[in-house]
Amino acid sequence: MEEDRTPTLTTSLGDNVMSIVEEIKEEPNVRYIVRRLTPLECERLQGFPDDWTRIGDYVDTKGKQRKENDGARYKALGNSIALPSWAFVLERMKRYSGMEHMTMASLFDGIGGFPLIWERIHGKG
Repeated sequence: MEEDRTPTLTTSLGDNVMSIVEEIKEEPNVRYIVRRLTPLECERLQGFPDDWTRIGDYVDTKGKQRKENDGARYKALGNSIALPSWAFVLERMKRYSGMEHMTMASLFDGIGGFPLIWERIHGKG
């Protein structure tokens, strides 16, 4: 019964409404399973723009042509940062540092989380 589910446990993809928690009816018991979050849902939970990790087909480090897949997107998101928590930290640094022109350096940008949040706070460049 869709109307009995809370909005936080459902997602709308076009005309389809999917629930994170699904019932499996087996007599005499009813069990529940939790479905995997989509890469888009993971991006939104971590504060990234929609399809941030969708890079299309690519060539790996060994020169082999690879097709885009959800596994690579999950891995990129799992190795990244959650932007809302870093936004909090960087906003406070900006407020209390007294420096007008701050710069950022990163040895590893991964999928670009730090530069993205930095530009949201300090502007382009």
